[in-house]
Amino acid sequence: MLGETEVRRAHSRIGYLHERPYVELRFTARSYLTYMAQLSGYWNVKGHQRVQSVLDQVDLSAASDERLGSYSKGMLQRLSIAQTLLTDPQFLILDEPTNGLDPYSQWQVRQIIAALRKQGKTILICSHYLAEVEMLCDTVGILQHGKLVQSGAVSDLVHIQNAVEIVLTQDYLASDIITQLGIQEHVIDAQNNFLRISIESQNRVLVALVAANVQIHSLNPVSQTLEDVYIHIF
Repeated sequence: MLGETEVRRAHSRIGYLHERPYVELRFTARSYLTYMAQLSGYWNVKGHQRVQSVLDQVDLSAASDERLGSYSKGMLQRLSIAQTLLTDPQFLILDEPTNGLDPYSQWQVRQIIAALRKQGKTILICSHYLAEVEMLCDTVGILQHGKLVQSGAVSDLVHIQNAVEIVLTQDYLASDIITQLGIQEHVIDAQNNFLRISIESQNRVLVALVAANVQIHSLNPVSQTLEDVYIHIF
């Protein structure tokens, strides 16, 4: 793992956030992280520097001397992320990082994760919040009863193959245009001013629309959400 033949030699380069992290509420954030830093081999000035660095990363410096018993759930989650970052790991495993948090706390955690991505960290997220996964991840694997049933780049999974969506200007009603031009056989779906067609029919439909002087607002590949992909699989 991480180029090491002995797994234990890679431990300090891996950070793990448990789904239900536990901290001693009698500590302050700074004293707790200082203790955990010492367990990781960071002492004295080096330890203080690492603690201050991770406090800054999770935006807890201002509350670092408050007892953890006064922290909100979102603050405790950010503290747990700070603990995960103490050894400046190269590979992070985050298990349900926003589970049970209020919307603002979820947003804060997502900002932290996004910042870590920009630093070049490799991050493995285990989550049931598929909209969040779609937002944060480059690639995804879907498990069913412990077996990998689907995987790939998020951008590929949410793209519906062989279909495009034509959006007409708001002066047109798609159903009227379809009847007028006689292109029903090429249309998969139509609502309001847009119609969905197969990729094979794209040229024929576009030629018909242009010949009838029907104005087109946009032409886009059809996409779906990661949740749609998941539901289709199950």
